[in-house]
Amino acid sequence: MSPLKKNEMRGILAIAVLCSVIISPCFGQDGHSIKGTWDPLSHVFLNFGKMTLSDKTIVWAEGQKSACKVIKNEKSGIVIELTNSPLPKFHGTPYKFIRFRVNNSSTMTGKRELEVSFYEASNTTFDDNYSMWGFYVASMPD
Repeated sequence: MSPLKKNEMRGILAIAVLCSVIISPCFGQDGHSIKGTWDPLSHVFLNFGKMTLSDKTIVWAEGQKSACKVIKNEKSGIVIELTNSPLPKFHGTPYKFIRFRVNNSSTMTGKRELEVSFYEASNTTFDDNYSMWGFYVASMPD
């Protein structure tokens, strides 16, 4: 292959990698992925069952699911926007946003924990003005 073609291929490869990084939702905080299945720990989440996060969807074992996209990923947590219409309802309330915070060293359970906060609207700073809040723990393989 000529040097010109090698450089062209490198350029094409660099663009492809850059595009995949920009488009990929990146479900991770501080280098730790939150993709996977989580068991409800808090009483408020028990009726929803296990929660499974993938690149573009969030699914609860008891039937709720939605397409989603990351709108904020920083030290204070990962915020996703649920994009299905109609929005999923929990305890009768439709929620559009969810914030996740990872706790990798739980003294309570000895497992990875995921703090989960639900928000009804985007006119919030996604801090402690949540409508529903609790914890999930990492599922153990079956």
